[in-house]
Amino acid sequence: MIKYIVIKKERLAYIAGLFDGEGYIRIAKDIYRIKLRLRRNPTYSVRIGISMCNPYAIKYIFDNFDGSIHKMRSSRAKPNHRTLYGWIATSKKAYAFLTAIRPWLIVKAEEADIAIEFQKHIDSTKRWPIQGKPKGFSSHPQTIIDYRESIFQKLSQLKVKHFS
Repeated sequence: MIKYIVIKKERLAYIAGLFDGEGYIRIAKDIYRIKLRLRRNPTYSVRIGISMCNPYAIKYIFDNFDGSIHKMRSSRAKPNHRTLYGWIATSKKAYAFLTAIRPWLIVKAEEADIAIEFQKHIDSTKRWPIQGKPKGFSSHPQTIIDYRESIFQKLSQLKVKHFS
């Protein structure tokens, strides 16, 4: 279930600033089930996250937007490194978060727009069941698969920054 808590605009702007600097937006492409012959086509999903050394900001985002939190301890080889805390959201939870903070994004604004539209597309397309296959085995028309792959590539290309 997605949490919909009313948050003051100032707090959303603060969260957007944290996310602009420390967060990420990606479209994940899962081909594992194709290798196992459980699916014909890759599965795509929107994934976002933010990692930082301050657990309080991560907990605040989690408390207001759901998702999942994790803790990454430094290795024994790097004992001086601090513990890193992270928050992750996928699909509809990622959509809810991105739409809430979108007006304040600067650096990741274009990526957020692509991810928001992609999730709308995912939610609006229905699966096409295949007769005689196990439950969950479904396929989409090739046009949908091609569109998803093109958006996956488009967002990936935005990650390549060229500074002059």
